Amino acid sequence: MSGEKTEQASAKRKKKAREDGQVAKSADFTGAFVLVLVLVTIISLAPIMVGEFVIFMKYTIEKTIIHKGDPSSFLLEGLILWSKIAGPIVFVGFVGAFIISYLQVGPGFSMKGVTPDMNRLNPGEGIKRLFSSDRLVDLVKTLTKLLLVGAVSISVYWDTLKLISRVSETSIEGAFYRFGQLFTTTTYSISALLFVVGVADFLWQRHSTGKKIMMSKQEVIDEYKEAEGDPYVKSQRKAMHRQLIREAGMNTLKRAKAVVVNPTHVAAALVYEEEMDAPMVIASGFGEQAARIRKEAVKLGIPIIQNIGLARALAALDLDETIPESLYDEVVVVLQYVYSLGE
Repeated sequence: MSGEKTEQASAKRKKKAREDGQVAKSADFTGAFVLVLVLVTIISLAPIMVGEFVIFMKYTIEKTIIHKGDPSSFLLEGLILWSKIAGPIVFVGFVGAFIISYLQVGPGFSMKGVTPDMNRLNPGEGIKRLFSSDRLVDLVKTLTKLLLVGAVSISVYWDTLKLISRVSETSIEGAFYRFGQLFTTTTYSISALLFVVGVADFLWQRHSTGKKIMMSKQEVIDEYKEAEGDPYVKSQRKAMHRQLIREAGMNTLKRAKAVVVNPTHVAAALVYEEEMDAPMVIASGFGEQAARIRKEAVKLGIPIIQNIGLARALAALDLDETIPESLYDEVVVVLQYVYSLGE
């Protein structure tokens, strides 16, 4: 069936899909990539962050509990501390999200995704989207991620249960260290899992998007016609182009040495000068255009030579094109006759 989409998308279809915001982009892959970057940032800055936090906690406890101070007086110090801790993490997250999004979809910006679409307010269309295959795939992915993340978290927690149960026996630094170990192990495991899921989702998105923008055989034919032009329209355009060139040739007719006709329907004006390699056609036409050339030739006093075969052969050439060798003999006879008239 011509309507069945069996052909790969053309470059034009891919460009149109891109302009419409229909590109292969995985939110899971972006999230996993950002999570890994944030994790690396936290682990790299952990000694500094933990040290700063411990100093602040000791300072706060000393002022509020031991010296009965007002906790609100330490609000500014707390905000400054958290900005130092969270600032680099947030910055890395934003930059990472931008980079991975750019790598997935490349340069370009489309407003199609944020342009209001009244079809989205249609309840019928909304129900169709709700139960579409894409929504089903998203639901399966979400449930799978929840199950896997839950399984990994429980596994890590179970392995470190004894270590956590003794955290009350250690100092503040020791407690932070043990919880840091638990956090690092859990986050490493979940990040690795989500990264694998993200890569799989990105490959799925590429496959799904490529399938959505596939074309039917008829669409390929229609696009080719649009690119190349309809054969009839294309022939008409070429004919018009030739006519415009012939009209322009009328302005140079005064250079002609002779006009060859057949005798009424075809006319071609020849010119030959010493610096030329061979004679050339500078004006030609059929029907009314041929009549105009003959009339102008009479006004200019240009000799008119009747030769049916030669006239048609010359009129078939492009303007300002030197004649082929096959016409040399006949053209020489014409020019010799013209030169003899001037003697």
